[in-house]
Amino acid sequence: MKAIKQVTTIFLLLIGLLVVSSAALADDTEFDKVKVDGTEMTSTNIVHVERGSTIDVEVWWTAGDNPDVDREGLKIKAWIGGYEYDDVEDTIDIPDMDPEDSIKKTLTVELPEDMDAKEEYTIHVKLYNRKDIDFEEIYDLKISQEKHKLSIQDLILRPSTVTAGSALFATVRVENMGYRKEENIQVTVSLPDLGVSARTYIDELVPEEDDDQDVETSESSEEMKLTIPQDATTGDYTVEVIVSYNRGHDTLTETKMIHVIAGEEGASEEVPKTLISVDGTSKEIAAGAESVFKIMVANLGTETAVYSVDVTGADIWATTRVEPAMITLTPESTGEMYLYIKPKTEAEAAGKHSFTFKVKAGNTIIAEKTLAADVTGTSASSTTTTTDGQTNFASLKNALVIGFGVLVVLLVILGLIIAFNKMNKDEDEEIPASEGQAYY
Repeated sequence: MKAIKQVTTIFLLLIGLLVVSSAALADDTEFDKVKVDGTEMTSTNIVHVERGSTIDVEVWWTAGDNPDVDREGLKIKAWIGGYEYDDVEDTIDIPDMDPEDSIKKTLTVELPEDMDAKEEYTIHVKLYNRKDIDFEEIYDLKISQEKHKLSIQDLILRPSTVTAGSALFATVRVENMGYRKEENIQVTVSLPDLGVSARTYIDELVPEEDDDQDVETSESSEEMKLTIPQDATTGDYTVEVIVSYNRGHDTLTETKMIHVIAGEEGASEEVPKTLISVDGTSKEIAAGAESVFKIMVANLGTETAVYSVDVTGADIWATTRVEPAMITLTPESTGEMYLYIKPKTEAEAAGKHSFTFKVKAGNTIIAEKTLAADVTGTSASSTTTTTDGQTNFASLKNALVIGFGVLVVLLVILGLIIAFNKMNKDEDEEIPASEGQAYY
């Protein structure tokens, strides 16, 4: 009995030590205050932040009074939960803390522009080291969109090194990240130091959430051509892109560098002046069916050129071919090439896809355009697309109509022949009867 009392006493002492230790550690397991963009966070409130913005996360913390807690090597980390494409976070170090010391630290988190305003997100704020301290608090975030907001997704310059007197091709990809449709968007590409520029307009871009409505799209790739002056000197030059929208009230700017070689230093193959157009930039295609884009080429140069087309970006979900493989155009003449694309099975290809074709004159790329295909689940393996965009079924229908017309004509002719022969036969039978009559 005495032994049982001793064991019970020891057990109660251990429990008491654990409780005391837990109480001491509890002082180090919560923040005094957390603010997101100036709003104090609680377990019930939700702060609204705009995607594409940078938010400030302010953290206040006071260390507990237990001298046995190791507060060396502390870090504070803030990150966004619910975003699937990348880590959205910031981490800072904290100096070693003594009991009851207080600190305030500010972290900055950059929100991606493509965060979905319809999804739910959380912001996690964590304090930790490799020993005694490891806790976090979680708060809800609501992502808001700006009314008017475009984004330059990409700027492609070809070639990156260009000879004076040659052409520079600039492709600008613009996407609507706001919640209002934007119209009459002006895109200007220039080399300010050389005094050359080119300009184009995008008719409209719908919000990203409305991208699947009819043929409207939330993004566009515009290609422009700039001719480097013949007297340009060798050096690096800035290419500037300015996108103006919302009736000129908002602008975006993007810059990139190219290298120019003076004409005498960089004598190279002359790039013929060529006009490239395509009959459509987006088509709906059934899985397993084949569709075609007609590419029209006009040689505006002074010499005969051989043109070919390369396709990239479609290998994973479709097969492609170009007919004819190349065309030869004399000056001031035009020609056509047909880019056939056939999506693979529905499981591999369903959904929206983009791909690129490059037009080459000889070995020089003179144009590059991006096309889109919306692959549906409807299989159409029994029909293939002809060069003018119609199916073999339509061609068969036309052939049957023509054949039926020819058959009708033949039947009419045959009927006339039979009727004519019958009339002749009746006349031959009446003549003997008249000769056998006698009149007195």
